[in-house]
Amino acid sequence: MDIKILVEVYVKQLNKTYNVFVPTNKTIHEIASIILKSIQEQSGGCYQYTKDATIYDKENRNIENTTLTIEKLSLLNGLKLTLV
Repeated sequence: MDIKILVEVYVKQLNKTYNVFVPTNKTIHEIASIILKSIQEQSGGCYQYTKDATIYDKENRNIENTTLTIEKLSLLNGLKLTLV
């Protein structure tokens, strides 16, 4: 079963927040791609992501270890991220 959590992503470039469901069994690196594609779709193409895009924790401004899964990092529903 693919368990997902809801994350809130603030896109600094658009000054807007989006909600994205991400699977807990994927690494941070893998979900970054999912988040970027979802933001592009939800913004109607206003956001065009690049390979330089960075996602970090909005609360403590840390970039999580990208090789660990959300499950291993014990991240929960409502996680707030920032995309720059």
